[in-house]
Amino acid sequence: MGQQVKVYRELQFLGAGTGVLQVTMPTNLADALSIKDSADDIIVFATTTGSPTVTITPATTITGAATLSSTLALTGVATLLSDIDLSTSGTGTYDIILKDAVADALSIRRATTDMMVFNSTTPSITITPATTITGAISGASTITSTGATSGIGYATGAGGTVTQATDKATGVTLSKVVGEIIMNAASLAAATSVGFTVTNTTVVATDVVIASIASGATAASYTLTVDAVAAGSFKLSLRNETAGALAEAVVINFAVIKGVKA
Repeated sequence: MGQQVKVYRELQFLGAGTGVLQVTMPTNLADALSIKDSADDIIVFATTTGSPTVTITPATTITGAATLSSTLALTGVATLLSDIDLSTSGTGTYDIILKDAVADALSIRRATTDMMVFNSTTPSITITPATTITGAISGASTITSTGATSGIGYATGAGGTVTQATDKATGVTLSKVVGEIIMNAASLAAATSVGFTVTNTTVVATDVVIASIASGATAASYTLTVDAVAAGSFKLSLRNETAGALAEAVVINFAVIKGVKA
């Protein structure tokens, strides 16, 4: 088509190039152009100023690639595939509904590699690569690990270290959920205990503090206990269980497990 053909008022068909056909519609109309099946609208083009839209009324199947250059607004249910629906469940909220119990119901991929797989049989979500989550994770059920050499714990950046000054009774400050305390090397008499306070603002009274001797101590010579846990601190006690005095810079590892009463 090499020229404009006026069909109705401002509606025009325009040949814009080889194999290209454009339809020019009137401006600022809620129903500028409708494609109908008998009396029912199937596709409605609105040219309302500031908010032009295309409305597809029935359930629609797209067999090829669909590319969006702007926002997709959904007011009903869109069937993406036979077993997957996309629908709205509230203002600004969208649901992807996996309708069948399938082990690989939905996969999010990079090229051909699965990154996140939704299993609607178990149900479960499998994240394949190492994943960093910067926000809080809340679980209503169990969090477990099957990693034989990894487990669940803290990563680099969570911990810290502090060295005790003066003597073994001197308090230390380290506001980390995990860390290392290097005790003073002052002498501790035989069969004697010494306690000191660790000021730690990450701790609350319901937390569980775990502590162990890491190094710097004669084997089988000491016992270490957590004596008290309070808001902002906990207390450690080290006892020399031998028959002679020991003067060692005992290194203690600790970790805080967050706890509640209810």
